[in-house]
Amino acid sequence: MDGTPGISALDAIERPQLPALPPDIQSSAMLKSEPAALAPVPEPSAPAASPDLTPPPIPAAALTSAPGSQPAPPAAPADSIPVPVEAAAAPMDFDGMFPPTGAEMAAHMEAQKNQAKAEEVEGEKSKAAKHKKKDSRPDLRPPGMSPVVKKVLNGIAILAVLGVAYYGYLFIDRVQSATLVTELESGQCISDFFSEVEGEFRNVFVVDTTDCDKAHAYEVFTTSNSVFSDVTSEGYPGVERTFAIGQDFCRAQYDEFVGGEFASSPWQVWTFVPTEPRWGRGDRKVQCLVGDANETVLVEGTLEGAGN
Repeated sequence: MDGTPGISALDAIERPQLPALPPDIQSSAMLKSEPAALAPVPEPSAPAASPDLTPPPIPAAALTSAPGSQPAPPAAPADSIPVPVEAAAAPMDFDGMFPPTGAEMAAHMEAQKNQAKAEEVEGEKSKAAKHKKKDSRPDLRPPGMSPVVKKVLNGIAILAVLGVAYYGYLFIDRVQSATLVTELESGQCISDFFSEVEGEFRNVFVVDTTDCDKAHAYEVFTTSNSVFSDVTSEGYPGVERTFAIGQDFCRAQYDEFVGGEFASSPWQVWTFVPTEPRWGRGDRKVQCLVGDANETVLVEGTLEGAGN
C-alpha cells in the first residue's frame, strides 16, 4: 500500500479465507507434499515508484443505507439494455413457428365449411326476400293444401276482390247519378224503367239520370208549377184528383212535343204529381215523361217531333 518493496498492491488486499476441502476429495499427494519454496525476490537498487492501484474511495452515501431500506442494486453498465421483469417472465410465443397439427387443420376446415354454409343460407334468404317483394299480390290461400288447389283458391279470391271493386264502382256511379223525382227538369232523361208499382200508381222517389244522347227509358219533356192554380180547396185534393189533373196537363203537352195521334202512338206518357206531404210543404210541381209504351225499348236521342 505504501510502496514497500516486494509487496504488490494486490497482495496488500486482504483475501477471504476459504474453508478447507473435505478430506474425502483431497488427494493424498496434496496432503503429503509441501508447497515449493518461493524464490526470493531480489531487492531493487532504488525504490521504484509503483503505480497507485488503490481503488477510488466509495462514497459514504453509497455505503450507508436509510433505516429499513434495502441496499441499492449494483449499477448496470451503460451499454446494457434493462429488461423489465414482466417481459423477462413472460412465456415465449411460438405461434406460427411450427406447422399446424391434424386437429388444428380439421378445426380450420370445419370453420371454413360452416362459414360457406352460412353465406349460402344468407344468399338464399336474400333471393327469397327479393322474390317476395316482386310478388306483391296477397296470398289468400290456406296452408296445408296442394299447389293446384291453392292456385285455384287464390284465383277465386282475386276474382272476388275484383267483383267487389267493380260493384263498388257501380254503386258509387249510381249514387252520383241518382236524382230525386222532385228535382227532375225538362230535357233530362232517365236510364232505367220503373220497377216499383203500387196499384195503378207508381211510387217513385229516386231515379237514375243520364245523357239523352245515350240509351234511356224516359225523357222529361215538360214541367209546371201552375197546374193546380185553379184548385180552390184548402187541403190536399187527394191522390186520384191530383193525378187526373196532372195527367190531363201532360197529355196536352204531349201533343205539342211529340205530335201525331196519341191513341195510335207507340209512346206512353207518365205523370209525376205532388204527394200529400209535398203538398203540405207547398210543392205543386208536375213533371211529364215520355217513353216506350211497353217499357221494353230504350230510346236514343229526343222524341221531340217523333209523331209527325
